[in-house]
Amino acid sequence: AAAKRIACAVGGACGMAMIFDAPIGGILYMFEEVSAHCWPMELTFRAFAGTTICALLSRAMLNLCGTDTKAFVLYEWSPQRHPWDWWDLPVMVLIAGVLGPFSAVHTRICLQVGSFRQSAMKALSRFQPYAKVVEAIVFAAICATVCSLTALVGRCEPLRPGDSPELVRYNCEVGYYNPVASLLLTTSEGAVNLLFSRRDEGVIHPMNAMLALCAYTSLNIGLTGVPAPSGNFTGTMLIGGLVGRILGAIAAGVKLDASGIAASGVYAMVGSAAMLCGFKRMSLAVVWFVSIASNDFNIVPPLMLSVVVSMVTARLCKERGYDEEQVLRRNVPFLDAEPPECMREMRAFDLCDPLPAEARLAPEATTRAVSLALRRRDQLELPVIRDGGICIGFTTRGRLEAVLKACARIPVDLGSLDPVVGASAEASEAEGEMERFVSDSLA
Repeated sequence: AAAKRIACAVGGACGMAMIFDAPIGGILYMFEEVSAHCWPMELTFRAFAGTTICALLSRAMLNLCGTDTKAFVLYEWSPQRHPWDWWDLPVMVLIAGVLGPFSAVHTRICLQVGSFRQSAMKALSRFQPYAKVVEAIVFAAICATVCSLTALVGRCEPLRPGDSPELVRYNCEVGYYNPVASLLLTTSEGAVNLLFSRRDEGVIHPMNAMLALCAYTSLNIGLTGVPAPSGNFTGTMLIGGLVGRILGAIAAGVKLDASGIAASGVYAMVGSAAMLCGFKRMSLAVVWFVSIASNDFNIVPPLMLSVVVSMVTARLCKERGYDEEQVLRRNVPFLDAEPPECMREMRAFDLCDPLPAEARLAPEATTRAVSLALRRRDQLELPVIRDGGICIGFTTRGRLEAVLKACARIPVDLGSLDPVVGASAEASEAEGEMERFVSDSLA
């Protein structure tokens, strides 16, 4: 079991490290996912070594294919000396304050959809696995239809020199792009890259982002429980990035002099961090992944601020995140990091089961005392208690029964002794053997 836990933790860290090209981020992600009380010290180095090898092998294999890691991961390169200003912080706090409760509501609805889908699949158990296959195909068709029809609402915009290659033409003429299709008819990673961009100001109008937000959020919620590989990490980042981009554009419109307003891409990063934090209930890993994706550690302070605000507001609306709720609903056995409220004032002695006097052994126990203790069939292990009621160790029933049989076979020459004296000698030798056994078993 211990080896399986270590393998799962290292494997998860390597997976996240490869997806985001962030080995340290993979370790942080699994550390927060597993929690500190289940993370032994040696696991840190094993995860470190695993993510290092994973990152090097991934880069080597991509280089052999003539490409680079940055072509497949979230990555945005728009260096700025001052990516944010003090005037941006109120807007960033507003974004986090909105997305914290929103992520809690989003989590609650996703869990309800998942429970409903699970109940429906149980009702169709005699048609399995065909019912699950049909459901996945139907939902895929719904996703394609909704995204295609929503993208048709978007108005074509002319391409400008240096615009992002993530922009999608769809139903537009040559030299134009569809902003809604650029967010929906692409991968979630491509859409997040477009939102994080600080070069393409004005490429995504707030109304287009709103259309994409409504369509994508609805489909993301409906995806919960569909029997098909589907991650919610980048999907959650995309939802938060859309909200951040919308509110950032509104803030820039309200302030006529936009010299002190950050680029919309920075607000999108803040929104992604806030939404992801509220949904996954993580902090360090979220800030690391978003800052790595932006390739700019100057935005770490506002990201940390947004994570704090989002985490606090999300917990006010819902105590646990999506992953924790899944663990509880699937009855996965685990031990809480903190004891329940009713146990906060208790001592260890208060948790001890009542133990009869004959089930307690002294360090120098007699054969009679051991025989009486073994009559307690409900006691598999017997405590050894010295003067003052202090438990100094435990011994098992099997070992005690074995030594009783050994004591019964002790050879004593009774022919040369008085009958009373001979019986006393035999008993004395058996008692001595028992005392030595109890002492040896504790040592």
